[in-house]
Amino acid sequence: MAEGFQGPFQNAISKVGTFISSNEKGTPKSRTYTENDIAAILGIGRTTAYKLANSGAFKTIRIGNMIHISRKSFEDWLKAEDLE
Repeated sequence: MAEGFQGPFQNAISKVGTFISSNEKGTPKSRTYTENDIAAILGIGRTTAYKLANSGAFKTIRIGNMIHISRKSFEDWLKAEDLE
C-alpha cells in the first residue's frame, strides 16, 4: 500500500496499512476513523487531528459530539498529500 510513495506522510501511509489490518477478533472493520485514530496514524495531537477533521480535507460525519472520518476519504487524502 505504501510502496512507491515518498514525502512527508510516507510513514503515516505505512501506519495506515498496519492500522487497517489489525482486527484480531474477526469482526467487520469500521468504515470510519475517529480523531484519535487519525492522530495515532499521523503522529499528531488530538487537537490538531480535530482541526484537520474540521478543515474539510476529507469527508466527516458528526454523531453527537463525536466526529467520524470516512476511512476511504481519509486514505485517499493521505495518498494525495504524499504525492505532492
